[in-house]
Amino acid sequence: MEKRDSNLLLTVLALALGLAFIVAPRTSGQSQRGQCEQDCTRTYQDCRRAANANQAACREAERTCRDRCKNIRGNMNTNTNTNTNGNANGNTVVVGGGLVG
Repeated sequence: MEKRDSNLLLTVLALALGLAFIVAPRTSGQSQRGQCEQDCTRTYQDCRRAANANQAACREAERTCRDRCKNIRGNMNTNTNTNTNGNANGNTVVVGGGLVG
């Protein structure tokens, strides 16, 4: 009877695991940033294909678009630290390239 019980238990566990994979939420496959960058690339390619396309303007538009993708969720950094280091460099540059201390 023990072998039969263990086989039944293993079967139930395998079915439960399989069901968990089926029921688990699926991811969209790509992050918001990745999708944004892909959209920028597609727009850039469309721009370049246009008649009399200004290549420099297309590149600049893509660069601007990709920069926006980097901050797609907004900057949540609330760091307001400032440098209060009062150290001063005492070196003086002399004409001719030497240093005088």
